[in-house]
Amino acid sequence: MPKASRQVVYPATPEQCYEVISDIEKYPEFVKDQKAVKVLERRGHWMKAEMTVSVVKDISYVLQLEGEPGKAFWWTMDQPTKIMKKNDGRWDLEDLGDGTTKITYTLDVDLGLLVPKAIQKTVLEVNFPKMLGEFKNRIEDLFG
Repeated sequence: MPKASRQVVYPATPEQCYEVISDIEKYPEFVKDQKAVKVLERRGHWMKAEMTVSVVKDISYVLQLEGEPGKAFWWTMDQPTKIMKKNDGRWDLEDLGDGTTKITYTLDVDLGLLVPKAIQKTVLEVNFPKMLGEFKNRIEDLFG
């Protein structure tokens, strides 16, 4: 799957957006495909977590995540799995000065040769935009 990037404007401050984005343990409450999150280690704004998502079947993997409050939140895959070879990405937050935040979300995922191209295309063209909408809805519910 090629690297993808999208920009969206969320109706909240960068600090509010960061609060939702960095609270990964709450993802299963509002991200439909996120089945579970287990934080394995945490130090300051850095953490290691096991994520389980449902993309045709459940896939579990470990990420190292780190953030700079109100500015950015990024991650890298700790170790490749049989199905997922790479999962790196980031949220960059830009204060628009009117109580809104422009977010650039970048994702670089390699699902490997065992995953059909049709599924990779669905992840990029359907799941990716849907997930950004789920974050927007959560932010609006909390701060809108």
